[in-house]
Amino acid sequence: MVELMNEREQNIRECERQITELSANLAAAQSELDALREENNSLAMDLEATKELCNKLDLQKDKLQAELDEHSNIREQLAREKGTLQKELTLARTGDRATVDGLQELLAASRTEVEQHRIALANQQQETEKLRTELDTLRRRLGEEQETARRSEALASEYSVQVQELRRRITDERFAQIRSRAGESTVREDVEEDDEDDCNRYSTM
Repeated sequence: MVELMNEREQNIRECERQITELSANLAAAQSELDALREENNSLAMDLEATKELCNKLDLQKDKLQAELDEHSNIREQLAREKGTLQKELTLARTGDRATVDGLQELLAASRTEVEQHRIALANQQQETEKLRTELDTLRRRLGEEQETARRSEALASEYSVQVQELRRRITDERFAQIRSRAGESTVREDVEEDDEDDCNRYSTM
């Protein structure tokens, strides 16, 4: 009888140790889950901000492309006008040199402006590609964090089930221990007191 009592006491202590360990693991898992949720929210906000920036860059790129097309058309028109004027000057063997110089300056300025717009468009496209790469990275990280959070939630649920099972085992062990010490009339009172103590103690864990 003494050996059985000692064995049950040892089982109870082992269960209590396991409950303490599982409760600590559960608290750690919950803290990690909260941190992951906060990081997921931050990543989602970064993702939305990046999407908005990509949309703005796309609009700016379209605007620059339209301006580039417009300047290209102007340059072609000026080139045609220059050719016409050069023919007229050749036929007449006279001409206003200042007009020709002014037209050449206008063409040179147009070429410079078109080249500047082309460079700006190229830079804009590079920035857009960079942001798209960052967006893909954020999406991948968000998926990984969501998977980690899912696993943490499953682990926390498993710990909770184990804690409930250990509490049930302790109650059964104590009930058997008290029943072996005293009659059925006193067992119920002792068990109720022990259960109340267990509830108070574990509710603070």
